[in-house]
Amino acid sequence: MRKTKALLTILVIYVVMQFCWWAYMLVDLNKEVFQHKIELTKIQVNAGNAQQSALRDLDKKLHSRFWMVAGEGAVFLILLIFSIQRLLVAYNKEMELARQQKNFLLSITHEFKSPLAAVKLNMQTMQRHKLESDKEKMIISSTIQEADRLNKLVENALMAAQIETHTYQLAKEKFDFSECIATNLQNRAVTLERTHIVTDIDKDIYITGDCTAATSILLNLIENAEKYSGDHPEIKVSLKQKNKEVILTVSDNGIGIADEEKGKIFEKFYRVGNEDTRNSKGTGLGLYIVKQLVDMHHAKISVLDNAPKGTIFQVTFTT
Repeated sequence: MRKTKALLTILVIYVVMQFCWWAYMLVDLNKEVFQHKIELTKIQVNAGNAQQSALRDLDKKLHSRFWMVAGEGAVFLILLIFSIQRLLVAYNKEMELARQQKNFLLSITHEFKSPLAAVKLNMQTMQRHKLESDKEKMIISSTIQEADRLNKLVENALMAAQIETHTYQLAKEKFDFSECIATNLQNRAVTLERTHIVTDIDKDIYITGDCTAATSILLNLIENAEKYSGDHPEIKVSLKQKNKEVILTVSDNGIGIADEEKGKIFEKFYRVGNEDTRNSKGTGLGLYIVKQLVDMHHAKISVLDNAPKGTIFQVTFTT
């Protein structure tokens, strides 16, 4: 990538220098032609007013030609530089997207293989050994967690593809947002057993939208908070209504998000660092899906710093 960019830069510099050189040669040649015409005029036209008038006309034509060449050259050069700049921007975007897609393939390969391997190992353990009831329940619980994790990965990959191709259909109906959140948190209690979730959910809050999509927003925000909050994270989930605004807040006490990263975290495949060295799990789709679903609900999402540390995601719906 760096070699290609360097080669492209050298080519651009060469083209601009060649253009400037040919413009100079054209102006110089134009001057030479008009110098010959001036000398010819002095020979052919007798001295006096006629000669002076002819020389002034030639001088005007010379200046006119110069400014014509300079003007057209400047316009061409501006268009050339603008086109090259846009080409470089597009090239950089494509290279960045290619890098992110490569990271995505690396991460999703690992993310799919990990739960499948765990499920297979658990099943083989139960098949080969006669286990005590407690150990058997523990293995079954672990298998369910891995299956839920794999199912979440498939759901996110499928939803991202549907969003990208504009085939995802968002239901538009009035539903109990409070009950939707409370029910799904309860259903996912097993998956989130290592996380301490503190809830502050007001009852009987209704919005118009899609409960399934709203659940995906919530769980992706929780999963994101869980990844960057250490071994035993504490996550706070609140749902409040202020006048015509319904505010869903997910806050954590993790490592936080740098200001320069806040504008990038909702991009598809975006993850900080390299997949080969990154410790946290993920595919770079969760927050992308969150942003897309928030936009589909005509809502807005804000990323704030938590005190003393951590991040606050705030989603504001309009009723």
